[in-house]
Amino acid sequence: MAEQRPKLESDIEGTAQFLEMGHVAAPQRATGPMPFPSLRALRADPLVTAPAPDPPAAEEVPEGQLRPAAYRREAIYRRALALADVAAAAIAVLIGVPILGQDALNPAALLALPLVLVVGKITGLYDRDENLIRKTTLDEVPTLFWVATLYALLIWLAGNLIVQGGFGRDQALGVWGLLFLGMVGMRTLARQVARAVSGEERCLVLGDTATADWISRRFGETAGLKAGVVCRASLAPELRADDYPNGNGNGNGHSVNGSGNGHSENGHSNGHSGNGHSNGHSANGHSANGHSAPDGGNLELLLRSRQIERVIIASRGASSDDLLDTTRKLKSMGVRVSVMPRLPEVVGASVELDDVDGITLLGMRRFGLSRSSEALKRAFDFIGAGIGLILLSPLLATIAMAIKLDSRGPVLFRQRRMGRNGVPFEMLKFRTMVDGADAQKAALSDQNEADGGLFKIKDDPRITRVGGRLRRYSLDELPQLINVLWGEMSLVGPRPLVLDEDCRIEGWRRSRLELPPGMTGPWQVFGSARIPLNEMVKIDYLYGAKWSLWLDVKMLLRTAAFVLSRRGL
Repeated sequence: MAEQRPKLESDIEGTAQFLEMGHVAAPQRATGPMPFPSLRALRADPLVTAPAPDPPAAEEVPEGQLRPAAYRREAIYRRALALADVAAAAIAVLIGVPILGQDALNPAALLALPLVLVVGKITGLYDRDENLIRKTTLDEVPTLFWVATLYALLIWLAGNLIVQGGFGRDQALGVWGLLFLGMVGMRTLARQVARAVSGEERCLVLGDTATADWISRRFGETAGLKAGVVCRASLAPELRADDYPNGNGNGNGHSVNGSGNGHSENGHSNGHSGNGHSNGHSANGHSANGHSAPDGGNLELLLRSRQIERVIIASRGASSDDLLDTTRKLKSMGVRVSVMPRLPEVVGASVELDDVDGITLLGMRRFGLSRSSEALKRAFDFIGAGIGLILLSPLLATIAMAIKLDSRGPVLFRQRRMGRNGVPFEMLKFRTMVDGADAQKAALSDQNEADGGLFKIKDDPRITRVGGRLRRYSLDELPQLINVLWGEMSLVGPRPLVLDEDCRIEGWRRSRLELPPGMTGPWQVFGSARIPLNEMVKIDYLYGAKWSLWLDVKMLLRTAAFVLSRRGL
């Protein structure tokens, strides 16, 4: 054992020197003792371990009352959804049971209507919207499926209490189907009404200017979103706060956490500051990476003066302790809090929560598809494309005839795109431009409206009369069903890029090619012409990381709504 001590001391000394050189930031605290003995203390006797002192207890910070406008908005949504669910239950029970079974209902059937509220509350349907900025019914369809299933089971178990006679299988299936479809439809309508009568949610971004600008822009481009970024502040003491008039753009504001021209709410100096930042230490917080949580009283003043209802934390470098402390402070001030994670932390939203006796871990899913998932996706694509071609064959023939009569040239436009595993293929589309349109692309480059290497012109002069009508509803994409049937494409997947655009994709972003390109995907429903190429490949990567069959179904439904609303280019 004695022979091993010099080696152990050498390892400890080297580790301490490595930490002191700044290669790894050693954890520190602004006040209070270290939770573990230092490495140099262990050098005295590496075999003796000193007991770790208990960390100081965190000050309890109760959550504050919501702003009246936020409380009113959440109450409107919650009550509208409750009424929608009761209406769906009434359709399922009071209409479905007598018609499908020709049985009379007992008076006790009225008591079954509020039962849907109990089931919905158990599954969290009424507590979900308050935590979300974008409130959609489509995202909760799987939960509504199980609510309808559980409700139909309870009605079936009640039996004679609900129906005078036998409650048969057909009636149970009818109640289940009517309730599921009714809840989807009624909740969609309820959210539209609630969105129309409630005010815009005022948001503040805690983060850098570029991130705040990007969030503000995306909020403005997202249909059905009633929220806006009205102000930006930073956890870093050297940055300033900016106002966003009317939720768009930014302007000069006052300093929240640092020094600058105008009114300083938090202070900054090279010495000790009671409210600010001093060489990494402050009376209100500390961060080893130089970030300090905003002072509680001054941040509350900012939230009150701007009438902020939700704070979006988008700090790239803040430590976990800083984020936790800031979140606790914000909740005590009566605002909702959303956290924007970094890309490595969400390589997809597809994580599995792993609770190991109090240790919370996030299990990250593999990128791409397993063999069983590939088979499931391929079967879904093959069946969907086959049915689509059969049902749409009269429409396809009519479009082909109209193109032929409208202008000279072939009916189909073939273009080489980059396919799965880097293998190019010919993607099919109905021709919507004059013959030889590619030769005119260079002359129109100054009119390009897309960013990041993509080429899109809203009023492209090369588009024919029939082509404009086809593009209006994306009917020119329908021949890609043939590509899907052949296995070259998928109904939903990454965007198929032309070869010169694909050459700009490098590094880990090329892993998007592990999936077959899609007729539609997140890039389509987010607005393909408004998303730069570098953002689009990130979206494609996240799609591959969190793939599920329900995600494909949801993308198809959102694409239908997107096309019918005639948004985008």
